[in-house]
Amino acid sequence: MVQKTTFIQKLYGLLSDSSHQHLITWSSSGTSFLILNAPQFSNQILPKTFKHNNYTSFVRQLNLYGFHKKNRSYHRGEEESRDTEPREFCHPRFLRGRTDLLCEIKRKGTGATSSSVFESHNR
Repeated sequence: MVQKTTFIQKLYGLLSDSSHQHLITWSSSGTSFLILNAPQFSNQILPKTFKHNNYTSFVRQLNLYGFHKKNRSYHRGEEESRDTEPREFCHPRFLRGRTDLLCEIKRKGTGATSSSVFESHNR
C-alpha cells in the first residue's frame, strides 16, 4: 500500500512559501523549522492549510510522523510570553532542499497498542 504524505508535503510547502516566514520558517541550518508565534500560526495558517486551527492537533501530527521538539522554554513566567516564543521541531529526513527524503517520512502506526493488547490476550 502506498502511504500518502500529504501532511508532510503541506508542511514543506508552508516552509517554501516566503509569505509565511513571519510565522513559520526554516532554521538557519535547514535541519529544523520554527513556529515563531503559535497563536498567530494557529489562527492564520492552520485553517488555510490543514482545515483546522488547533495547534495541539498540529503538534500531535508532527509527533505521529516522528518529529521532535528541539528547543526548551526560553522564558519562565508569564504565559503570554510562552505562547509567543519560538518552537523548534526537527526530523532527520525533513531538511531544507531535500524533497527527495520526504517520501521516507512515514506516519507511526496507531494500532501498536491495540495489537499489543491483542497479543497479550491470545497468550
